[in-house]
Amino acid sequence: EIFAALADPVRVRFVRELPHGSECSGKTLASKLGVSLALLSHHAKILVASGLVRKRKEGQTTYYSADRAILKASVDGLL
Repeated sequence: EIFAALADPVRVRFVRELPHGSECSGKTLASKLGVSLALLSHHAKILVASGLVRKRKEGQTTYYSADRAILKASVDGLL
């Protein structure tokens, strides 16, 4: 499921753009990636379902953060 979530280049960029140890708003992330909020939401849903990304809502704003431990464990499992 992890690798399927990362099969799309936009989702790889999504994870890479998330700052280490902090959050990024959906609006800021969509701007960085050059995609609409609707498309960001689509990709975020897949990444959250895989466990690679966490999502937190505060009012109308959604914040995303990466769970890099899951990504590292998945990659380490290949070696």
